[in-house]
Amino acid sequence: MFTIISSEQFKQVPWKNGKGITTELVVKQNESSSEFLWRISIAPMNTSGTFSDFSGYMRHLVLLKGNHLELNHHENGVQKLTSPLSVASFDGANTTFGLLNFGSVQNFNVMVRKENYKAHVHTYHSETSLKLKGTADTFLFSPTHPLQITTSDRSYQLNEGNLAHASEALHVVGKHFIVVEISHQNSIKS
Repeated sequence: MFTIISSEQFKQVPWKNGKGITTELVVKQNESSSEFLWRISIAPMNTSGTFSDFSGYMRHLVLLKGNHLELNHHENGVQKLTSPLSVASFDGANTTFGLLNFGSVQNFNVMVRKENYKAHVHTYHSETSLKLKGTADTFLFSPTHPLQITTSDRSYQLNEGNLAHASEALHVVGKHFIVVEISHQNSIKS
């Protein structure tokens, strides 16, 4: 299965803490509650502040735009994202304060319910030719350059700002992009 989700299909939703808006690119809802099982989103951050509490989730944050974001997790340390495509992973239960030292930033966010799912987030800066096995739900996103994607039976161009979703083997060529692989905990092997 391979689909392209265009930016026109993305959905605007308020932050849990009410201090901003996030753009949901894709979300897997929990059928038995209002909580999601996993979500990929993009959000601007214009002022320093405390992140929303997402207890029960693992968060992966990729800096898309801006030059510096410092994440202070209090007793759990500090992470610094100093350039686009820098990645930070942290527990959603952390009390996390985001400090903007050099102006606004834009973040790409992946959140997965820890008891059900695990995510791997990889970023690629330079021109890359990459083969993906398709053993997980795979998502591809490039904020600035189109990607060339080949499946077993067809080739696609993923334009910047759109999201691709696949559950099959892929060959990807491009630069400045993000690969997210989300697996159900039962399918993860040690």
